[in-house]
Order: sequence, then C-alpha cells, then structure tokens
Amino acid sequence: MTEKELKELEKFAKENGYNDELKDIYLREVIDRDKEYE
Repeated sequence: MTEKELKELEKFAKENGYNDELKDIYLREVIDRDKEYE
C-alpha cells in the first residue's frame, strides 16, 4: 500500500468517527497486512 492510500484510510477513519482504540486496531491491521507484501 502506498503512503497516499494510508493517508486516505486515516482520513476515512477520522471522518467516520471511529474511536481511537478501534482506529489503532484498524490501522495496525492495515500496516501488518502491508508488511506481508514487502
């Protein structure tokens, strides 16, 4: 995933009112998944 895609996901998470804990879990999942492709 590109930096731009990560930023868009962060923006999406914020706009949709995820609480911080959920957002952290969500972003961690995305980052973990991203590492698999390196």
